Amino acid sequence: SYHSGEDKVVKRTLRQLAGLDISNSKYHPEVHQQKKISLLARKAQRASSDEISKNPRASSALLRKFEKVSDL
Repeated sequence: SYHSGEDKVVKRTLRQLAGLDISNSKYHPEVHQQKKISLLARKAQRASSDEISKNPRASSALLRKFEKVSDL
């Protein structure tokens, strides 16, 4: 993802697919779903300073890693 608004959507979707999205709202009851992905890292990975010096547009990029464990 490239900006915070986009990353928020990606982060929420990945947490939902990993079965980590816990809802505490009475308007959105918790739905137990089968875990479809496994997150490989909790935090997003940022480009290194070396990569940013070679490619300045990489400074805002975030990489999130996951592994598919069942059919989506």
